[in-house]
Amino acid sequence: MSLRRRIAVVAAVALAGPAIVAGLKTGQRLRPAPALRITFLDVGQGDATVIRTPSGRTLLVDAGRADLERSRGRTVVLPFLRRQGIHALDAVVLTHWDQDHAGGADAVLSGIRSFGLILSPMSRRHEPPTATERRTLLIAKRTRATVWRMARGQTLRSGDGVTIAVLNPPRNALYRNSRDNNGSLVLRVSFGRRSFLLTGDAEEEAEMNMLRAGLALRSDVLKVGHHGSASGTSARWLDVVRPTHAVISVGRRNPFGHPSPDVLDRMRRRQIRIWRTDQQGTITMTTDGSGLRVHTHGR
Repeated sequence: MSLRRRIAVVAAVALAGPAIVAGLKTGQRLRPAPALRITFLDVGQGDATVIRTPSGRTLLVDAGRADLERSRGRTVVLPFLRRQGIHALDAVVLTHWDQDHAGGADAVLSGIRSFGLILSPMSRRHEPPTATERRTLLIAKRTRATVWRMARGQTLRSGDGVTIAVLNPPRNALYRNSRDNNGSLVLRVSFGRRSFLLTGDAEEEAEMNMLRAGLALRSDVLKVGHHGSASGTSARWLDVVRPTHAVISVGRRNPFGHPSPDVLDRMRRRQIRIWRTDQQGTITMTTDGSGLRVHTHGR
C-alpha cells in the first residue's frame, strides 16, 4: 500500500466519527529525536507551534499571520523547519481561520510537503469562506494534502508514544462562524507523564464547555488561549488544568493589550511559570516523558 493510500485510509477512519487516527507517516528517514519537542515560534501577534515526536514525525499547529508586508509562514516558519532538517510535515493543523493563525498556511503548504491538513469542523459552516480559507484549500488540493476535519473525541497517535487528543470543538457545536474563537481546535499532547494543552484562540465559553464535558484537562504546560486575552483563561479553567508552565504567543506592543494584566495575575497567584514570545522569543520545551526542559531562543 502506498504512503498516500495509508494516509487516505487513516483520514477516512478519522472522519467516520469519534475514532483513533494511527500511524501518521512522512516517509522521512530522520534520526530519531530522544524526546518530544514542542516549539512555540515567535511570529509576533499570532500562533505557530511545531510538534516533533521522538521518531521525527512533525506537525505544525497554526502558521502565523500574513499581511501586506510579509507572511510569517514564509519568513519564520519555513526557515525554522529547514534549520531543523525538516523536509516534510505529517500535517498542518489550523485551529481556526483567523488571519493571525492561518494567514501563513498557504506559504507553508507551498514551501514544504505536507501530507495532511487538519481543520476544525467549524470550517464547514454556512458562511462564505474567507480569502485565506479559499487560498489554503486550493493549495492543499494542488499539493495533494489530505484534508481532515476533526472534533472532540478523536485522537492522533504517532506510533512512538505521543498521543494528541482533540478536546474542542464538539462535533455539532453551534458557533457564529468558522472564525469564532470558541470553535478553535484544542489539542492535548501527551507523552509519558507529561502533557501540553494547546488552545488556539479558545475563550471562556469553550473553556466552560470542556469543563462541563468532564474531559481530561490536567496538563503540565498550557498554551494560553487567545494570546492571553481577558476573554479567557478563567480562574476555574486554571484550577482544573493546573499547569506548572504557561506559554503566551503574543506580539510586542500589540494594539489589543494582550496579555491581559488580570490573566497574568491569575497565573502568578497560582505560581505558574509564564513564558512569552514577545519577551523571550521562540520557546522550545522538551520532555522524555518524565522531565521537562525549557529553552528560549531570544530576540
